[in-house]
Amino acid sequence: MKIAVLSLGNPLKQDDNIGNLIVDKLQNKFKDNNFNFFQAFLSPESYIIPLKELKPDIIYFIDAVESDDEVGKVSLFDIDDVITLGASSTHSIPVTAYKNHLPDAKIRIIGIKVKETGFGENLTEYINEKFDDILEEVEKIIS
Repeated sequence: MKIAVLSLGNPLKQDDNIGNLIVDKLQNKFKDNNFNFFQAFLSPESYIIPLKELKPDIIYFIDAVESDDEVGKVSLFDIDDVITLGASSTHSIPVTAYKNHLPDAKIRIIGIKVKETGFGENLTEYINEKFDDILEEVEKIIS
């Protein structure tokens, strides 16, 4: 099974960068050729063609989310949930474009409830302290 993991986030907006930092750690842990990691930052649409060429069975987006959940909570959404329920990430993932261009791939969104997305280059202290736990939860989901 071929798995693609794509992170989103602005590295200049504190906790918004969590997805990119998670992918950075995961790509060093998963050396299996079945796992492919991409840091999309603010341009997820740039990865539609590379993913079409890769033909993954599953695509996981990792992104900061806005919700009423506890800060640091990791949630898993199906792409249809995001489209129909309006589950909200801090970016406008072109989910319909991914669904239309990669109809055979199962697309899931791993959302991490963050504390702050204001300008700043570092994670907030709270998210930084929970980083290893968040990483472990995400790792369980993709493996």
